[in-house]
Amino acid sequence: MILSVNRQRWTWGVAVCMAAFLGGCDSGSPAAPTQTVLGVAADPATITLNQSSELTVTGSGPFGNALTPGTQLVLSTTLGRLSQENVTVDASGRASAILTAEGQIGTATVTVAFEGGRSPQSASVDVEITAVPGATTAPAFRKNFSPDSITAGGLNTLIFTIDNTANAASTTALAFTDNLPAGVFVAPMPNATTSCDGGTVTAVAGGAAVSYTGGAVVAICAP
Repeated sequence: MILSVNRQRWTWGVAVCMAAFLGGCDSGSPAAPTQTVLGVAADPATITLNQSSELTVTGSGPFGNALTPGTQLVLSTTLGRLSQENVTVDASGRASAILTAEGQIGTATVTVAFEGGRSPQSASVDVEITAVPGATTAPAFRKNFSPDSITAGGLNTLIFTIDNTANAASTTALAFTDNLPAGVFVAPMPNATTSCDGGTVTAVAGGAAVSYTGGAVVAICAP
């Protein structure tokens, strides 16, 4: 193996459901008319790792009315963790959830939409996740084989990834030793490389371990 480190028109009649003014006639999860506008706000809009921001979802219908209580909405985020992804509009015409910053710094874009695509509207808000001033966390470490399976005698690439995006500053003095699974050995031509800042990758042909020492990483690197 090789190792490398229409505007919608409403028609009313005797049998019409008046709930359509408020978003639909489905008692389980009312559907919103196409003119409904969703909105989502975050307070605060900037948090540090392990802090939380309260998300509030609101909306207005074609007649200025609030969202129908009981309407089901779906939240998603590009970073961090949501207290819940499925929320229900309450009696005040609002829904809420909590975003907690975990793992990475950056911009968390939180999007809200109607459950099951009942209506095409959606809205989003950005929450900035920053590092705790003066604090550092251990970089995340991952390894994977590519491809993830081979036949006996085949070659494979082993990739280690060090993710330091949770920290504002570089992490230095990186070092690790990884013992290969039983029956797996370093290829005759290891071709060991690294994208980290400096450091030394040691992968001896025929050996059963790979090590890396003395490197640094600003964001993400692969020894």
